[in-house]
Amino acid sequence: MPTRRDGTTGRPLPASAPWFDRRPDAASSTATGPRPGDNDREATTTGGQATAHRCDTMQQLTHLVLIMGAALAGGLLASRLNMPGSVIIGAMLGVIVLKLCLAAPLALPRQWSLFIQIVVGATVGSRFSMDMLQQLRHYAVPILISALLLILLGSVMAVVFTKFWGIDPGTAFISTSPGAMTAMTGMAGGLNVDIFLVLTFHITRVILVILLAPAIMRISRMFL
Repeated sequence: MPTRRDGTTGRPLPASAPWFDRRPDAASSTATGPRPGDNDREATTTGGQATAHRCDTMQQLTHLVLIMGAALAGGLLASRLNMPGSVIIGAMLGVIVLKLCLAAPLALPRQWSLFIQIVVGATVGSRFSMDMLQQLRHYAVPILISALLLILLGSVMAVVFTKFWGIDPGTAFISTSPGAMTAMTGMAGGLNVDIFLVLTFHITRVILVILLAPAIMRISRMFL
């Protein structure tokens, strides 16, 4: 029976040597150095990845220019209507028309979502004034009662919409919550809910308030 030898040192292995100490022969071992053509394949892979990254960047920039251009045109056009929320509604409709005309899945880069939320927050914060604090001190009780009742009513409607219409709970709550359309839309983007459905709820609310407010004010003056 031939003597078993270590594949690296050439020394004989003892008969009791376990299987994991029996190293393979040098002839059967896999070479660790680079094989011919490895460098070419790596260069090709790296070049392909760089090209794909450049194409993806150009696609994002193209989507950004198209979307912002359509939003700007729609917002400026709708601002002539002098209606509350007309700018955001016009921008939204401009982008929708663009997507319908191109039939392409246009989307803003993810980084812009954070930037837009910051702009919305800055817009809401810039409306703060010291007069608001004075009014809050004088009308604190009716302001709190009104806000709490509207939040409670919105929560009840959110539960109903979730149970019977299958709307996501977060989307239903933001959609039925009282607040400015711009602020609610920005909050929807931060909470990762259905922004389009939230915006649809609040657009409908704003339109109905604009249409019904004059009649409601006339009726209220008759009884108050």
